[in-house]
Amino acid sequence: WVSDLEFEMIRKDGTLLPVLLNATAIKDSDGNYVMSRSTIFDNTERKRAELALHESEERFRSFVEEANDIVYTVSTDGVFTYVSPNWKEMLGHETSEVVGKSFEVFVHPDELALCRDILNRTVLSGEKQSGFEYRVKHKNGSWQWHTSNSSVIRDGDGNVVSFLGIARNITERKRNERELIILNRAINQSSDAVFLINEQLTFAYVNDAACRSLGYTREELLTMGPSDIDAVITSGGAKDIMDKQFSNDSYPIFETRHKMRDGRT
Repeated sequence: WVSDLEFEMIRKDGTLLPVLLNATAIKDSDGNYVMSRSTIFDNTERKRAELALHESEERFRSFVEEANDIVYTVSTDGVFTYVSPNWKEMLGHETSEVVGKSFEVFVHPDELALCRDILNRTVLSGEKQSGFEYRVKHKNGSWQWHTSNSSVIRDGDGNVVSFLGIARNITERKRNERELIILNRAINQSSDAVFLINEQLTFAYVNDAACRSLGYTREELLTMGPSDIDAVITSGGAKDIMDKQFSNDSYPIFETRHKMRDGRT
């Protein structure tokens, strides 16, 4: 017998028709072959669906392989079942060194509890999780900050069978955030008043000394601009100073008097 034999037949107009052949041998009472019973099915829709699936898989594979982010899947017990090829570029390991191992091998001890909780919560609730941050160990021993978004993969019965995640390296962002924190602390500890002014001529930042010297809270000053606290420089004058700074990348030096909250200068 023959089952699901695929081939093409030629239509009257010369076009090809994909078909499936099922055939069964018919024998006489002595077991000798007499004939076959064959059934031919039009296989057009199946081949079209297979082609569409193949094209979809190719698009997904191209997306995964060319993406800047790492795409990964983890089983419900926390074992990597897939990582995209750019894992090696970003973290140094061959994919074969990652697949089959628990995610706990690679995550920093300080974020293990967080990642376990995210995995369990996602698997139990089936809800997407986004923006959770953790450190991953590079093959060279350094720690890289990542942020992930995750969702679940279900089987045909709706049961959660895997955890799908997309991870982005945010090490540079975390480094910048730390430097800003250090800079903010240094500025706040300064005994001199510091004002940062944006292009809309409002205060984008003021330090503690600025608040103390003028008698305003930080929240109040961040709704104000130079002309609100300056006894000499008008709004137009402040704009001229800012325009010179932005156009020449210079930092003009000038003297002025500030108005305190109680009216003194």
